[in-house]
Amino acid sequence: MYDKEIEEELRAKFPKFEVRQKKDSLFMKFLGWALLIITFGKNKRFMEFFTTVGYTIYVPEFWHFYTDTSKASVLVHEGRHMWQMEEYGGKSIFGRAWFGLKYLLWPFPLGYANFRLEMEVDAKSEEIVYVYKVFSFPLWGRGFDRAISVLSGPEYFWPTFSRDKVSRLLRASIMKKLKEMK
Repeated sequence: MYDKEIEEELRAKFPKFEVRQKKDSLFMKFLGWALLIITFGKNKRFMEFFTTVGYTIYVPEFWHFYTDTSKASVLVHEGRHMWQMEEYGGKSIFGRAWFGLKYLLWPFPLGYANFRLEMEVDAKSEEIVYVYKVFSFPLWGRGFDRAISVLSGPEYFWPTFSRDKVSRLLRASIMKKLKEMK
């Protein structure tokens, strides 16, 4: 299946790669609790989202119910974050920590993490182009609209970015990736 093929590709590129359940991680439980406090109770669904830290993709407990297509798209998206971490931070622990700080805080702490938006748009466009190429899903359909809603909403804790800005950035990133494929 596609998700197993992508897992094998990720393991070949990133030997430390692993998929773990969020519910089994004390670190993820702590992050969920911390986000609940930082967001004044608005981010109650952290344990339902996918989170990549280093070479580990933490998945929600309903991961096993995902279709192969859905798992593949998640692995492509989260795998892109591992590539970004090495590209922008390097392979050392310090470089990965620097990437993490930039991802969460640059240029300002909380609410306006422009670097994070750029990284998420890049990963989401990689995912959208993948499902278009492999599964013939439409580029500008529900997946695109959902991505805009998520990236411009409180789920990513940066409500300062408008839907129009996110739409423009995502559309431009998708078009760039399509041109690079030719």
